[in-house]
Amino acid sequence: MKHPANILLQTCLFASLLTSCRSLPTLDEAEGNTPAQIMQSLSDRYLQTSGNSGIAMVAILPDGSDKSAFAGVADPNDPQIPLSENTLFEIGSLGKDFITWTIWELEKERRINLDSPVTAYADQPLPSLYETVLVRDLLTHHSGLPRESLGLLDMDDVLDAWLWTGDICRCVSTRDRLYGRLRNRRCLHAIENRHSRYSNIGFGLLGMLMENATGEQLEQLIQHYVTTPMNLSDTTFSPTEEQRKRLAAPVAGDLPVLFRRGTQVPVHQLGNGLKAAGNLYSTPNDMKKFIRRFHTELLTRAPVVPNTPEMNGQLIYNREVHITPENHRLLCRWGMFYGYNAFVGLDLDTGISILVFRTGTDWPDEFGITVLRALSRTARS
Repeated sequence: MKHPANILLQTCLFASLLTSCRSLPTLDEAEGNTPAQIMQSLSDRYLQTSGNSGIAMVAILPDGSDKSAFAGVADPNDPQIPLSENTLFEIGSLGKDFITWTIWELEKERRINLDSPVTAYADQPLPSLYETVLVRDLLTHHSGLPRESLGLLDMDDVLDAWLWTGDICRCVSTRDRLYGRLRNRRCLHAIENRHSRYSNIGFGLLGMLMENATGEQLEQLIQHYVTTPMNLSDTTFSPTEEQRKRLAAPVAGDLPVLFRRGTQVPVHQLGNGLKAAGNLYSTPNDMKKFIRRFHTELLTRAPVVPNTPEMNGQLIYNREVHITPENHRLLCRWGMFYGYNAFVGLDLDTGISILVFRTGTDWPDEFGITVLRALSRTARS
């Protein structure tokens, strides 16, 4: 039997789809013979059909080169602000890749043990069941913990988030609140019956454990292990005044439901409880540099992905496996933060990576997969 909160969430999602007029481009609408032409045609088509205000794409090709495409504006209220590789976007769950890279580096330096139970680094008491959950389980989404752990007492948060503010994570906005959630019966039952499941609260806990193990804040750790050595000057939890001038304005897409599509919505910040789950800002320029390095390392750590239908939806670190109709194996992640939508994908069979940044939240969404399939089709031919 489905949990009432899940039923309500699905009802709200269905309502949002009914009120949405968007029609995302399809594979057959891709035009051109080069990656740049294909991306530009899909970007332009997306802008025409989605009702959102801006989109930026970067493809990293097997030869190491990259191609970009842009359409629309960074801020619908100020068309003078350029949309470019230096436009700042909130990247949502794509930020988990930065956490993943950082903890890989911490493991190399023996500053954290991925095979220790989470209780070894927790700074608040957790039920004994958590002694069976390893730090590695949080990193690979194999702890069993649910996505957000919403329950009947959170109905006001659910309704407020889906219909109005879009801030569905405020109920775990602090470390104390997250620890409280981790002790509740729903989380304990999920661990007892664990299976691979994408979990934002699991990654929130992972970030707190990293801070506890090192005595440093996530901002410091990511700066030390990622942004400084990789020369990523525009990836941050807290944009400067100059960076905010380059920030793409968040607008309503499918969510929140009560905002007309394209209407500007407030910029949201996750609290310390879920900071590691997705609260980073970055630019297409920074992300293409990072994703080159990340995908190279990921492929050395990821298991072999067989080309079978059973692999669809399986999780490999922060990536979801998607088997295309062309029998290509894609590793994908969506970074949906209300007002923004980011996507990263890697085609294991062609070696093409794609990054897509948009204003407006479209959910569910396969546009990024469409772009990657179009690029891979050209590569095959």
